[in-house]
Amino acid sequence: MSVRLNERSNDGVVRIAEALSGWSKLPAVAYHTLNDGNVLLNGIDAFDSAEVELVAGDIAEHALALISARFDALKAGRLDTNTSADEKFFQRSAALGTYALEDSPLITAFMRDDINPSVALTDNEDD
Repeated sequence: MSVRLNERSNDGVVRIAEALSGWSKLPAVAYHTLNDGNVLLNGIDAFDSAEVELVAGDIAEHALALISARFDALKAGRLDTNTSADEKFFQRSAALGTYALEDSPLITAFMRDDINPSVALTDNEDD
């Protein structure tokens, strides 16, 4: 795997680049987390590095189901928007950051005041 480095690359990025340079195949997904400087990889069975965390399974399955449901709602004439409960839901149940909810005035302008999140996970989806 090729990682681009430049004069602004800090020690953490250099360590990640060194770790990933030993991997000859492309992962399905590589995501650099800015807060802690690590890399999340999906599509790799094993990788020994403190800077790399492996994420198993189909990471797009639930997102694709939600996108499909949202398009079905649009086709039926209904626009499902985010609710005031989404931030807590995404952080606790889905372990996702809520940057768009915090930083986008467009999203918050159309947010519904509701105690229920606009998304729901079934029991086996939040493992």
